Amino acid sequence: MAYYLYRFGDDVIFPLTMPITEMPTAPAQAGRVATVAGGFDAWGSDTAPAEFPYQVQYRVMVAEDTAADYIAVVNALRAMARTRDYVYRIGQDHSVQRALARVASLTATDTVNTFASVELSFTFEIWSHWEARWDRSWTLDDGHYLDTGLYLDDVPLTTTLTTSPQTVTVPNNGNLPVDDAVLTVTAGDAAITALTIACGAAKWAYAGTIAAGDSLVVDAGAWSVKNDGTDAFDDFSFDAAHALDGLFRLAVGNNSVVVTRTGGGTGSTINFEFAELYA
Repeated sequence: MAYYLYRFGDDVIFPLTMPITEMPTAPAQAGRVATVAGGFDAWGSDTAPAEFPYQVQYRVMVAEDTAADYIAVVNALRAMARTRDYVYRIGQDHSVQRALARVASLTATDTVNTFASVELSFTFEIWSHWEARWDRSWTLDDGHYLDTGLYLDDVPLTTTLTTSPQTVTVPNNGNLPVDDAVLTVTAGDAAITALTIACGAAKWAYAGTIAAGDSLVVDAGAWSVKNDGTDAFDDFSFDAAHALDGLFRLAVGNNSVVVTRTGGGTGSTINFEFAELYA
């Protein structure tokens, strides 16, 4: 799918006249290990980690009706040089993604005998994967009923726990796995006294008590476990079947998360917060 860049930070909107974007994926980290016999690929058959930063080139024409407007636009864009912020891109399907970037260089090429148009060439250093729905904003397939009764057909990210064990389907619509999701389990009208979460190669248990109305928050990216805002990692343990380096992973596609609990009464929920990642 083709993309074009349209914004840098909160304030700079790129002109959209004849935009040209060279959008490579992040290159693979070098995995060659030298040996007496020559060498071998340390990554083997696994996917190599991405190498950051990498460069994205973007060219656009700025054309204004007056010299004053032209100067104002170009000066605003030139002020981006060497700064770092999120750069945003739009796909052919109108999806919006962002990545952390630095403006490595900016070149302006004026057209002959005019001061109202210029071609600007940007080189961005990209420091992260592209991410979508980082603020969990709702789009037109996000699992809600309209007033007319029409259903928008995604899976809600907060699920009421009615049975135990209960399987919750969590979709990851990106094309990369997510290792930094935040899971929040909230007890209903009774305390949860034991909790087990299993998803793919991840399986762990929480042996503490989540009081009625309180929440256990597991931040997989930060390796943090908090019960009602208080550190609770001492009550967290990995099952023998846990086979991840991290706490939790959402693979690409639909993920089946099995929640087993003791207690919780009615109204207990589990919520997942994460940004979908794209190469």
